Amino acid sequence: MLLITIAEELEKTRPPGTVISYFFCQGTNSKLNNATAVLRGLIYRLVDQKPSLISYLRKKYDKSGENLFNDENAFFALSDILKEILRDPNFPTAYVLIDALDECEKELGQLLRLIVDNSSASSRVKWIVSSRNRDNIERQLEPGNSKMKLSLEITQNAEQVSLAVDTYIDFKITKVRSLQGDDELKDKARRRIRKKANGTFLWAALVIQQLEDEDVPKWDVLDVIEELPPGLNGIYGRMLDYIKQHKRKYPEYCQRVLLTTALAYRPLDLTEMAVLSGLPQDISRTTEGVRSVVDMCGSFLTVLNGYVYLVHQSAKDYLSGEGSNSFPFDLANVHLDICLLSLRSMSTLRRDNYDLKDPGVLISEIKVPDPDPLAAMRYSCVYWIDHYCDFYGSAQNQSHSVDSSAISQFLQEKFIYWFEAMSLIQHMNNAVLAIRRLDNMLEDNSSLGKLRTLVHDIRRFIQQNEWLVENAPLQTYASALIFSPTNCLTREIFQKDDWDWIKIKPKVEPFWGRHIETLQVPETVITSIVFSHDCKLLASVSASTIKIWYTATRFLIHVMECGRRLLAPVVFSYDSKLLAVGLDDWRVKIWDTETGCLVKEFGTFSDITIQGFTLGFSPNFKLLAAGMDKIHGTIKIWDTENESPVKTLVFTRGSEKRFDVPVAFSHDLKLLAAGDDEAITIWDTESWLLRTTLDSDHGAVSQVRFSRNSKILVSVAGDIFIEIWNLETESLQHTFDGHNRFGFMGYDKNLEYGNDGASINAPTFQLFY
Repeated sequence: MLLITIAEELEKTRPPGTVISYFFCQGTNSKLNNATAVLRGLIYRLVDQKPSLISYLRKKYDKSGENLFNDENAFFALSDILKEILRDPNFPTAYVLIDALDECEKELGQLLRLIVDNSSASSRVKWIVSSRNRDNIERQLEPGNSKMKLSLEITQNAEQVSLAVDTYIDFKITKVRSLQGDDELKDKARRRIRKKANGTFLWAALVIQQLEDEDVPKWDVLDVIEELPPGLNGIYGRMLDYIKQHKRKYPEYCQRVLLTTALAYRPLDLTEMAVLSGLPQDISRTTEGVRSVVDMCGSFLTVLNGYVYLVHQSAKDYLSGEGSNSFPFDLANVHLDICLLSLRSMSTLRRDNYDLKDPGVLISEIKVPDPDPLAAMRYSCVYWIDHYCDFYGSAQNQSHSVDSSAISQFLQEKFIYWFEAMSLIQHMNNAVLAIRRLDNMLEDNSSLGKLRTLVHDIRRFIQQNEWLVENAPLQTYASALIFSPTNCLTREIFQKDDWDWIKIKPKVEPFWGRHIETLQVPETVITSIVFSHDCKLLASVSASTIKIWYTATRFLIHVMECGRRLLAPVVFSYDSKLLAVGLDDWRVKIWDTETGCLVKEFGTFSDITIQGFTLGFSPNFKLLAAGMDKIHGTIKIWDTENESPVKTLVFTRGSEKRFDVPVAFSHDLKLLAAGDDEAITIWDTESWLLRTTLDSDHGAVSQVRFSRNSKILVSVAGDIFIEIWNLETESLQHTFDGHNRFGFMGYDKNLEYGNDGASINAPTFQLFY
């Protein structure tokens, strides 16, 4: 509300030539809750007011086309454009406003860094941003000499906030119809609302709106205000009670609309609401009928440009939290209803949904028909799997065979047409993520074996053909099918849908191979890569640049410039929230993987000569060990919080010349292991005294890892041998010959000792060559 008012006032009072750009984040709307959308909105407003700035946009657009706004690197491309615009020598005085940063759910860290980097770039550009109190946002936007912070928290600024709310109430109370012409009653109502509002704008707004919506007669106004409970949850509860007083089945209809709105992944238009809320056909067949039920939901909902919105994020939190107890429906079952209704709405999917007929037509050449046969099912296409997973995620729902059969039937009858449709509506990335989520969810459910097998095959089919179908939708029925393995389930089920003019088909492998997908990194020489411990992030290193990718989406989320050549491989902390790098000037830098910001920088190795070193975090992230080369092996340990040295360990090495010493902490924090040319040395981390030395017969040790119970140590020796050590008996228990070099080694999370104390249960290793 505040930034809207500020924007309106700036529009009224700005001098000629001044430009104003603003964006209002909204957590409940997937189109308005990410940093890329923020940049699109800001740039659009600037270019609209200053057309000459379009040259900066055109330069990138001519090279990338529409991908400039939509692909995985859109944020970085758009941020470069915004930087160039703000640094234009002829750029006028400008105000840039961003509201509700806390509701920016994707790429927030990158956006905050962009704001900080550019807030002082030009004295002509003034930034105004707002957010709820969140430490990570406040920390990154820490005011400097040129920045000012205004707190609107009651506890910190009670008098000013209360005055603003009182002014708002004074104005709104004059608009209540039942109080017109009675100044004494109006004054009493004003004082009572002020007293109960307790400095909350939204509470006051909802109360006054209720006085209007319920058309309260003037003799009941004071009693109604007195009956209304304090606090937003109290007022929301009263609004639900009012809805329950509707006649016939309208309370049920309203409750379905409210829960559908609260659980939807984005705001629904009235047509989508008709499909997904389960309203009777007599009501849902017209948007007017749906709108009438939405209006019955009172101040919870508002309709803007045909889309249904919750009045505030707090309303969503209430309906999906405390308020859900007031409904006769279980939230998990509402997710299932949305899923099943989505499947029903997609029953009309077919081959060549837009009647294009040309299998070679590109997505950029396709004109959406009017009417669009996919319009009413767009939400269903994108989110039906997410709603099923939300339902299935409840433990008590994992054995619902009836519901899984509906999913299985849809995939066997309609998957290939849905895949085409996801390309036509340009949501291919959602298809990849959704199928991946479903496959991961079903992985451990043996009771749904057939569905699990089908979904996994579909996942491989999508991974192989994503780029192809995304750019040429009808290749779904040509190259995608005929180049799939002969025993691919998807190919077997939908071979009837390939193009009949393809008479000679290529010879292909019978089964899916080991290759899953390829991450394209253009114009870059990659020197090393490393996965985070949860496998959700991938860091690639090129010269002095580190890039971090989401493995699920293959989106590039951070680019960190170190300024120096990397001397040590990058390493993630155990919770994947930190990334440490060692540089050729003997410094260590630690980055926050969520924000992409440098958070720590310390360490000097100038007292010894080194040519390389390795890094390792302790599981609690408080210690960082660096293993370095010398005539003797050297390990330095730092306290990452204080950025101070803790201990230096020196041990005798073998004769082989190696530049680094692999290091690892045990998960119980009691041990530190280091590999050298002939053995593994282990220290006690409480006393830093030598605990034991494990002699390896297979050459220099290049990697060491502890099992999660800290009772087993796994090492790679001679680059091709995997050694499994029993730390209780200090003996070598197993050796595996990998016949190749290992670039990365991991082990199954369930790796533990057997009951006899000697054997190993579930010796499942993940080996990546």
